[in-house]
Amino acid sequence: MRKLIVLLRKDITLDKANLIIVILLSIGIPVYISYSLQSLRLQKGADFVSLFLSSFFCFFMSLSKLGLIEDKYKGTAYLTLTPISRKDIVLSKYVFLLLVFLISLAGYGVSYLATPSLQPLSFAAVVTVWTANILFLSFYVPLELNLGYENMKYYITAVAVISPFLIGLIGKYGGASIFQRFMEEAGSILPIMMMFSFILIGASYFVSVRVFYKKDL
Repeated sequence: MRKLIVLLRKDITLDKANLIIVILLSIGIPVYISYSLQSLRLQKGADFVSLFLSSFFCFFMSLSKLGLIEDKYKGTAYLTLTPISRKDIVLSKYVFLLLVFLISLAGYGVSYLATPSLQPLSFAAVVTVWTANILFLSFYVPLELNLGYENMKYYITAVAVISPFLIGLIGKYGGASIFQRFMEEAGSILPIMMMFSFILIGASYFVSVRVFYKKDL
């Protein structure tokens, strides 16, 4: 646990200036999206769209900054020369990204208090966005550990750019009712999604550890 705290402190210190931007994004994106979705008359599902985009952009900013620093200064390689195990290094990546998700949740809460038009965050939206984030990170983390940030930065940039574009197209041509129906259906399978997300992140961690142990740094 002590080693994990040290690693988290390291990530927060490296990403300190960037975390300010992440906090501002977590507050600003829901406010912007709430006004943008008013024209679509989107009621149920607006909280999902706002949190989804907010969390993904927060992940994008955090992963980009940390990946750039670690790739430039070979920080991960030097960490392996210390008593800190590779398992601890991998685990700290997942925990740090969980922290970023919690920041996006807190930012939404601040936005809700400051914006009358913003919907309260539903449990279904939190679980659904959490599952979507886990699905993304479960593939991204082991691939980054294997291929390196330089080879993965285009992947994460594409996801960050395409996600709001696709949501905009769905809302424009498919109608806001698609998001509403999606949230209604999601509400009936929340236990399944939660179980799936925990199984997925556990499997991803196991794969990431195996990949990282085999990687020659």
